Amino acid sequence: MKIRYTIATLAASSLVTHATTLIQYGFDFTSGTVASQNGGVVTDDSGNAHHGGVKFNTPVYSSNIPTGTQNVTGVGSLDVSGGHHTIASTQNDSDIFSISEMVANGGLTVEVWANQSNSGNGGNAKIIAIGGAFDIEMDSTGISTFVNSSGNGVASFTNALADRAGTWMHVAAVIDNFVVDGGSHDFDLKLYINGTLQDSVAYNDVTPSFALGRQIGIGSQAHSGSGDFRYDGLIYEPRISYGAVAPADFTIVVPEPASSVFLGLGGLALILRRRK
Repeated sequence: MKIRYTIATLAASSLVTHATTLIQYGFDFTSGTVASQNGGVVTDDSGNAHHGGVKFNTPVYSSNIPTGTQNVTGVGSLDVSGGHHTIASTQNDSDIFSISEMVANGGLTVEVWANQSNSGNGGNAKIIAIGGAFDIEMDSTGISTFVNSSGNGVASFTNALADRAGTWMHVAAVIDNFVVDGGSHDFDLKLYINGTLQDSVAYNDVTPSFALGRQIGIGSQAHSGSGDFRYDGLIYEPRISYGAVAPADFTIVVPEPASSVFLGLGGLALILRRRK
């Protein structure tokens, strides 16, 4: 079934400039591999102790980070290319996320820097997978985001972005205007690339499910049988926050004046900053 896209304006949005960070992973390339850093533990720099660890094959660290960025939580990126390499949270999604807190904060934001090695494995390559409940994916057809609702994928779209192998991109998926509607919820799903809104679609009478009993995966889904969903490339600065984070407060600062084209793909330097 085709979904009709609409471009949302900030005036009609509940986007916030400050939100509650739930998870933020930094990577230290000087450690060589994930297994050699802190006993194989990837530290959650949000202060919430939602730490991660190796799942399936061990990823390595890379010194390749987005050009012109400041180090925020790590001095390197995570290299998950060439195999089923995954970082998984030590807790399940239902132990980290709460629908009531999403309502109280107006939504949820997932953001990450990604540098694709190739076109992936042909489909649904998961850069970040919140237990199969809320994902950011990339393959040769573009970037997409997906929301699971009570076992059924009801909210998704794909940005018509060609394969950008070897190019760093900041990607953010935002659940905005998340409100109670009877026994379910209404929300807007938005996709940003390099701080620029690409797509937005409104959904009514659905409830995202975070009760699947699965871990958060960086580089693929973190449950058994997820080899077909592995991402191939570099990952930097993944962050998950309660609230619909405004582009001005992503882990990216968009140069002024903001351009309608994909900032950064044309060679503009993009500066990271730490959210206050």
